[in-house]
Amino acid sequence: MGIQTIEIPIKSLDDATMVKIMANKNLEDWRLKPSVYNETILSTKEFLEKKLARFDDWETLCGEKISAQQLNCHNAKAFAKLKEQGIGRWVIHNFLGGSWKKKSHIIQDALNTIHETKAGRIDLGAVDELPSYVHSETFKILDHN
Repeated sequence: MGIQTIEIPIKSLDDATMVKIMANKNLEDWRLKPSVYNETILSTKEFLEKKLARFDDWETLCGEKISAQQLNCHNAKAFAKLKEQGIGRWVIHNFLGGSWKKKSHIIQDALNTIHETKAGRIDLGAVDELPSYVHSETFKILDHN
């Protein structure tokens, strides 16, 4: 083709922005695939858990305003509750924003799937092979009966 060089724009992005881009791209490209929802939510949850683990108290978190916003943590009481309960649906929901705002039920379903897999009650590989979110729901109901 005779092309010697190409221009590729490069942007410097922080990890939080990269996680959000990945999640939104996955949602756009793989809209109904359970494996993509599960992996996206697991990756986001792990990212936010690592971020939360860096802070021992509310005052330290306040020093990094962007982290407080990302963790949806606006006061000492909310911070203590978050440390006790861990990263859940609403923190992930608020962090991802965008198209995920209307997907809180899918975020919760992915968190449930992750929990059930870790507890050994369902096979994540089987859920991931299913063609849609609806199939995934049916499988999990049948698997529990």
